[in-house]
Amino acid sequence: MIFGRPSWRVRRDERRAILQKLRVSFAKRPGLRFISHHDLMRTLHRALRRAGLPVRQTGGFNPRPRVVLPHALEVGISSEDEVAEVELDAWVQPVEFARRLGDELPEGLDVKEVRLAPPHRKGAAAVEACYEADLAASDIDDARAGVARFMESNAWPIERHDHDGRTRLIDLRPGTVELSLDGTVLRMRLRLGQPGAARPREVVAAVLGRASDPMLDVPLRKTRTVLAGSAGSAGTQTRGPDRPA
Repeated sequence: MIFGRPSWRVRRDERRAILQKLRVSFAKRPGLRFISHHDLMRTLHRALRRAGLPVRQTGGFNPRPRVVLPHALEVGISSEDEVAEVELDAWVQPVEFARRLGDELPEGLDVKEVRLAPPHRKGAAAVEACYEADLAASDIDDARAGVARFMESNAWPIERHDHDGRTRLIDLRPGTVELSLDGTVLRMRLRLGQPGAARPREVVAAVLGRASDPMLDVPLRKTRTVLAGSAGSAGTQTRGPDRPA
């Protein structure tokens, strides 16, 4: 006797064509900035289930909704442009999907836009992200000088202390595409998906000359997620047809 689901059935389900794939742009407001990536995923899964949306499931003994976030947001940072890709087993108009999902999300998670995505197994890759940090007025002079020093440098090595106790030497400069100060707002554009990629709080600390400071007192938000093959965020990509022919 065979218990559970036969392996050939799982493989066949994995190869089944994706009927529809949607790219969801949503905001994670400051009140939810301390929830982790895993908690965010669980929240999305529950909201999709409560909304009764036909989300495609993975195979195997522990099926999960096929939902992918191209970039895991660091804890303590809010966001105006998070992206999730959702595979569906039945066609749903993007506007209807946005309404039903938005009704089930908790306060602080706001659906901004839902668009069609290419129905490919491999999801979009997040290659860059833009952030803003609100600095204190007393830090502006140091920040102005720090931005100039940072952008003129060829390398900016720091020590990164990992959760397992190891210390690594990281160069922040190659991963920092843009850095500027506008009034009391420090803006940065950072590369993602590379080993030792620069983190926004590390860049803020470097600019202010506080290498060992975690900068948890500085309000930080992500304003844009840039996907591979796009000059802008997911929310600015060309919308596909409302329905396949």
